[in-house]
Amino acid sequence: MDYTTITFLKNLTPTFFTFRKFYTDLWDVTQFIYIIGYTDNNNYNNILENYINKVGNTNQLYKCDLFNYSYFKNMSIIINNDNRNVNNIFILYETNNSTITNFNHIKNITFNYIVNNFINYIIKCYICVDDYEFLFHNNINKLKKQIETKKYHRFHFIEIICDEITDKLDTLNWCFQSWFTHRMNSKNIGYNCSACKTFFFMPDQLKQNKPWIHSNNFCYNNSSCEIFMNTPNKTLDLLNVMKNTGICYHFTAYSFNNLCKIKLKNRFNSDKEGNYKDILTKYKKVNEYFDNINDNTLLNYFCDEIIY
Repeated sequence: MDYTTITFLKNLTPTFFTFRKFYTDLWDVTQFIYIIGYTDNNNYNNILENYINKVGNTNQLYKCDLFNYSYFKNMSIIINNDNRNVNNIFILYETNNSTITNFNHIKNITFNYIVNNFINYIIKCYICVDDYEFLFHNNINKLKKQIETKKYHRFHFIEIICDEITDKLDTLNWCFQSWFTHRMNSKNIGYNCSACKTFFFMPDQLKQNKPWIHSNNFCYNNSSCEIFMNTPNKTLDLLNVMKNTGICYHFTAYSFNNLCKIKLKNRFNSDKEGNYKDILTKYKKVNEYFDNINDNTLLNYFCDEIIY
C-alpha cells in the first residue's frame, strides 16, 4: 500500500532520520512531503546540507514567486529519491518566524499548493503529522484496513519526558498526558484528551483542508482516549492495551536542553506563549501531577545521526 507522509519539518530538529525510519519501516511510506521554513541563507544551506543532501541526490529544483509575504516568500521545491526508492518533495520558504497566526496562514498556503500541484503524487493515503509525532499501533495492517473504511482515526498522545542533557537514550520515559506543560497552566490540573488528534488520510480530505483536528469529543467512543480516561490505574498494562487501538508517541527532543532550543528559540522565541508556556518552571514538576511510564518501543526506530 502506497502512503505519503506530509510534515512541517522544523528547521532545527533531532528527529529527521528517526522520523523517516519509523514511517518507512512501520507504515511502508514510499513518499515524504516536507514543508520547511528558513530564516536566512545560512539556515537554508544548513537544511540543504544536513537534511536534503543526506537523503538523496537532487533530481529537480523549482523556484516559485507566487508569494511575497514577510512570513512566506522565496519558495522553492526540491525533489529527490533515496537509496530505498523513497520519493522526497521538499517545499522550502523564507520566513520571519513571526506569530502563530501567520503560521496558520502558512499551513493554508502550503496545503493548497500541495493539493494543486502534488495531489496526484499521493497514490493511496496520506499521513499529515508534525515531525515529532509517531503514530503507532500493535497491528499496523489492521489499522490500515480501518483507515480505508472510516477514512480517519483518533490517537491518544503520550509525551516524552526528557533528561536534562542526555542525548544517547536507552530508556524512554513518557507522560500519559500530552502537552503537559500546557495542561499545568490550567486552574484545575487533570487528565484531558481534548487536544489528542484525529488524523484524516484520504486525498479528497486534504482537498477540504482536513489533514487532522484536535479531537475534543470527535471519534471518542472505543478510542484509546476513552480507554485511557476510563482506566484509573495508568500503568504499562494500560499503555499496551491502548496500543491495540492506536497511540501517538509525541517525541519532541532527546534532551531538555534541546527541547528548549527547539520550542523556544526555533519556533516562538519565547516561553510565554503556546503549548510550552513557562516550560522552564513547569517541566520539572510534571511528576507531581501526571503519571509516567517507561516504554522503549520507539528505540527500535532511532537513528544514530542526530542534527541540532
